[in-house]
Amino acid sequence: MNDRQNRINDLVSPDMKDYRADDPFNAMRGILYACLAGAVLYLMVALLFSLTAFGAELSKGDLQREIAYSALHVADWGTTLDIVAHPDQYRELNPILGDHPTRGAVNTWMASTLAAHWAITYLMPERYRPIWQYVTIGLEGTVVAHNLSIGLHVNF
Repeated sequence: MNDRQNRINDLVSPDMKDYRADDPFNAMRGILYACLAGAVLYLMVALLFSLTAFGAELSKGDLQREIAYSALHVADWGTTLDIVAHPDQYRELNPILGDHPTRGAVNTWMASTLAAHWAITYLMPERYRPIWQYVTIGLEGTVVAHNLSIGLHVNF
């Protein structure tokens, strides 16, 4: 192994040293994540271009659901920061953040996705908002319930 490869290996976290680039499952996982990221980006761009077509004020029900989602999202944020505080006991399951994200990466991701959720809700046609909100509330609720069930705490 050459000196350059040794320096690169020193930068890789210990759990990633076993990563095999030639493993077909790792390659497929990378393709899946890239497709998912592309789909999310496409959705966000499509919603931004629809700004003039939609964007009606939030109804009382929309606002209540958005607050419920936000509360669960903040609880998820706190439990994810608890993962950061205990890297020897837990690993993050969000593939975008990676197994052991930094506190800064978690804060950036959680703040931006919370803001994006509010923006998407506002830009979405009124009749689809409840579906979007109930699905994301269900997802966040499941994540928070899982995190609490394995011993994580909401920790800022």
